[in-house]
Amino acid sequence: MLYPLNSQVAKFLYYSGTDPQDEGRLESITNLVGATVLSQFNYQYDARGRIVDWTRQFASIATNFYQLQYDSVSQVVGAILSTNTPASPGALIQQYAYAYDKAGNRSIVTMNSGGSTVSAFNNLNQLTVRSPSEETTFSGHVTPNTGTLSSVTINGAPATITSGTNFSGIASYNKASNTVTIVAQNSVGGANHQRLYHDVDLDLGQFFDQ
Repeated sequence: MLYPLNSQVAKFLYYSGTDPQDEGRLESITNLVGATVLSQFNYQYDARGRIVDWTRQFASIATNFYQLQYDSVSQVVGAILSTNTPASPGALIQQYAYAYDKAGNRSIVTMNSGGSTVSAFNNLNQLTVRSPSEETTFSGHVTPNTGTLSSVTINGAPATITSGTNFSGIASYNKASNTVTIVAQNSVGGANHQRLYHDVDLDLGQFFDQ
């Protein structure tokens, strides 16, 4: 598939007949401009055709992947986001647990960092209530004045550092207060220095050193 405005190409690859279980299922999507890979997504399935591993690769963010868990009616009840790939898993980034109401609406989302979202639906399965706790992906760039960037947390949840100064992570926040705290630490002579960012635009979810 070609996008004419920027010459971006999306390539779709499907499992071949050499893999009877997954034959014909989507194996990967690669987005390119020329020979430059902008992003790539790979999928692995279980015997029932459900995605169990979803690997994500971006130009500016380290490769990571989701492991998905299902209940007896194929509702997603767990998702584990880790660095690297399913063949060589790395550190845990975030873990989710999901619960559903009797109509199959996702009513509770719980994160291992402590955040949770509780939702309620009416008889038409329309969302009517959602608790203040929300979650989203935040990313940005921090340049330490001295030393090297050693860690970044977003509302207490650890973020992944790439390219030395870029970071990305998933965290919960209180939508009513519109405030997120990002703590960036760098080691200089054994001391850690912190930078705090408050009252950011949550719709963008991006943070840049000033």
